[in-house]
Amino acid sequence: MAPTLKDGDLVFTRSIRKGAIAAVGDIVVLRAGDNFIVKRVFDSNHDSIVLASDSSNETSIYCYRPLSKNRVVGKVIAHF
Repeated sequence: MAPTLKDGDLVFTRSIRKGAIAAVGDIVVLRAGDNFIVKRVFDSNHDSIVLASDSSNETSIYCYRPLSKNRVVGKVIAHF
């Protein structure tokens, strides 16, 4: 998520109700197996969410494809 977030940054999140729709442009936390990842919302509708990275060098299997919005567990509200 560089340049917005860097490795080691501390992020504060707010829980998102299961099934809630995050707004385009929000930075969200997504459950990825036993881990969590942080990505920006690129597109969202009632059934799915599409995520993107702020880094032009990063490729991720979680970007630019529809994912279940139920995997989103929180919204980043601050980072340091």
